[in-house]
Amino acid sequence: MGCPTGPARDRPRGCVVTRVVAHPAPVDYVLRVSGHLDPHWAPSFGGLALAHDPDGTTTLSGAVADQAELHGILTRIRDLGVTLISLARAEPAEPTGSAT
Repeated sequence: MGCPTGPARDRPRGCVVTRVVAHPAPVDYVLRVSGHLDPHWAPSFGGLALAHDPDGTTTLSGAVADQAELHGILTRIRDLGVTLISLARAEPAEPTGSAT
């Protein structure tokens, strides 16, 4: 015997209904920052790949689980005193072998 769903006023006292929340799929992001970050910083960016660009910037790219993780990455960039140049969602890759 469980708790009935519906408005809280209709449930017996002490009856708690929990909801199952689906987690969205991770989203790929590309961030560019000024300067060349040392590769030893890579683990502190949640597994994002670091690439040094010829123009003196670093590109961080990869999947980000959710907005909380994205904000954590942005906080880390701020805490390092690095200038964020751009942040963009990466376009989904085209499936290989698909006919158009």
